[in-house]
Order: sequence, then structure tokens, then C-alpha cells
Amino acid sequence: MNPFLKSACFVAIVLAFFGSLDAQQTGEIRGKFTDQENEVLHGVAITAKSPNLQGLRSAVSDKNGFFRLPLLPVGTYSLSFELPGFEKMTLEGQEVHLGFTASLSVILKIAALKEEVTVTAPNPLIDKTKTDTSYRLKGEDLARIPTQARTIAEVVDLTPGVTGVRTDTVTGTETGLPSFRGEGDAGNN
Repeated sequence: MNPFLKSACFVAIVLAFFGSLDAQQTGEIRGKFTDQENEVLHGVAITAKSPNLQGLRSAVSDKNGFFRLPLLPVGTYSLSFELPGFEKMTLEGQEVHLGFTASLSVILKIAALKEEVTVTAPNPLIDKTKTDTSYRLKGEDLARIPTQARTIAEVVDLTPGVTGVRTDTVTGTETGLPSFRGEGDAGNN
């Protein structure tokens, strides 16, 4: 036999052998979706993730409920299945072997009805549960008040219900301090 023909045959055999090895570096996951009453579910979103897979692989079940995730690298996969109106399901530890097709039969459960209501309302200006007549100055209120050369008594003068100078009801003398809602010394304490 011709030496050129021998080497060409050898190269062809080697290429065919290594080409078939390269084609078999993956596996596949197939399956079918049904509900608890054995009705076919179509439009189920399937997502596969694995450390051996770059990114995520996803698919959607067809009108007969079948899905297929081809050309998955060999490894362990986490599969999640979602369909509106049904509970989300996750299947951990699904093995994909070299040249192997894993077949699954997945039954999804109908999700419980959940409803969330959020009510927002502003706080009332008057607290009907308290008879307290106190007033609290907030930090932003104090930040807007010019404070240079002001005393705490002058800042308190700016709160609602505070009037002029209070009078000591016992002695009748003015103390120079603010009067809260017309009260004297005893009421202002």
C-alpha cells in the first residue's frame, strides 16, 4: 500500500475518533409537566444552573407539556420550574452524564391564593387618645430658626400656644419666661 495513502487513512481515523469524543462531552435533560390532576401544563419556564455551565440555560414547555435542555455540560444541575398560578419548584442535584439523557416527570401544585393590601394614611394632627398639650420641636424646625444670641426661652416662644411673659400667680411678679397657654408658674412647670 502506498505510504501516503496509509498516513491519510491514519489521520482520517484519528480525526473521526476525536471528533466523536468531542460530540459526546454533553448530556441532556428532557421531561414533561403535568398538574396534580394529570393535566398537561404548557408554558412552564425551566431554568438550569450549574457550576459547570456558564450562565443559565432556560427553556419553555411546549403545548404537550414537554421540555428539552440539550447540550448540557456534564455535571450536577439545579432546575427550577415556574408557571403563574402554580407553586415554584426547584429540583437540586440532577446529574447529567456523558451522552446520557435524563428523563423527568414533573408535577406542579396549584399555588395558594395570596393577597396583600397596603394602606397608607398620614398621621392625624390631633391625637385623640391623649390630653397632653405638649409640643415637640424637631431637628429640622430648630435648623430653620436663626439661633445666634437666642436663649432656649426665646426658641420656646416660637412654639404654638406660647404667649409673652408669664406672671407668678402667687407673688404677682413677672419672671420674664414664656407663658404656655396663659398659665402662670405652677401651670408652666
